[in-house]
Amino acid sequence: MSLLAADIARELGVLLRGQTDVVLDEPVALEEVRAAGITWLKRFTPDRCAVLDTARAALIVAPEAETEAEEQLLASWSAHNALIVHTNPRLLFAKILTRYFEDRQAVVPAGVDTLARIEPTARIGEDVTISAFCFVGAQAEIGDHTVLHPGVVVHSRTSVGRNCIIGANTVLGSRGFGFATEVDGSWFHVPQTGRVIIEDDVEIQAGCAVSRPVVGETRIRKGTKIDNLCHISHGAQVGPRAVVTACAEVGAGVVIGEGAWCGPQSCSLERVHVGSGAFIGIGSVVVRDVPSGAVVAGSPAQPIETLKKARSAVKKLVDQDT
Repeated sequence: MSLLAADIARELGVLLRGQTDVVLDEPVALEEVRAAGITWLKRFTPDRCAVLDTARAALIVAPEAETEAEEQLLASWSAHNALIVHTNPRLLFAKILTRYFEDRQAVVPAGVDTLARIEPTARIGEDVTISAFCFVGAQAEIGDHTVLHPGVVVHSRTSVGRNCIIGANTVLGSRGFGFATEVDGSWFHVPQTGRVIIEDDVEIQAGCAVSRPVVGETRIRKGTKIDNLCHISHGAQVGPRAVVTACAEVGAGVVIGEGAWCGPQSCSLERVHVGSGAFIGIGSVVVRDVPSGAVVAGSPAQPIETLKKARSAVKKLVDQDT
């Protein structure tokens, strides 16, 4: 695909600086920028700026300048390239990819594949894509314009909203993990009679599990994004617009507030509350409630300021011993 920089700018409604007649053919990483490539810059760090100093005949999406030196950089780059200056370069670059390079994304054929199994009592909305080897159980609901990638399982009475994307081999509504002890010490499974509710505009990527509770519901609220290989336990409430990243575990009955961020491989123990806008660091183990807007890290997770002070104190002790 060959595109004119001027056409991209006009269609996206943004201002183009520099060489408007540059012909472009594909998006590239910043480190691989070349003629006819489209790339973006998040911030003006010396190493990244040095790369762009050699760029010729590319389209660069860059942040707005905050200093005279940064403005000089933008002027230098625009002398040889097409340049779009934007308050959110990453977002604009994402819109370029969405509009012009959809064929390079992970897509599945539209419609219901003949190799999918859908129970007769399931309710399927309009313009739904259900890929090969999916299973949609009895009384399950799939909202309009939702996409199920190959191998997705939507168990009975599970509801998936509109405009959702469910990644390959994800399981929604599997029975939660709960057992009672018999007199002889053996385990008796506690039936999970609740439901899983996925609201509108949710994306759950590949290999995730969202479990149903004994009673009530497990709910993923509107606009939440869940990365690959995550586990959302029975009775959890996540979102709206929360982010749960790779390999994170959200425990039973946990509440993740609006816009909160759960870092990769983090773990939230049962029934803790993570407030709106809170940030949980990579690999953190959350054992108590996290206030709204707080940043916590470590095991057990604690406010980042406390963690820094503790590490500084330990370093002083080590330095004294040496």
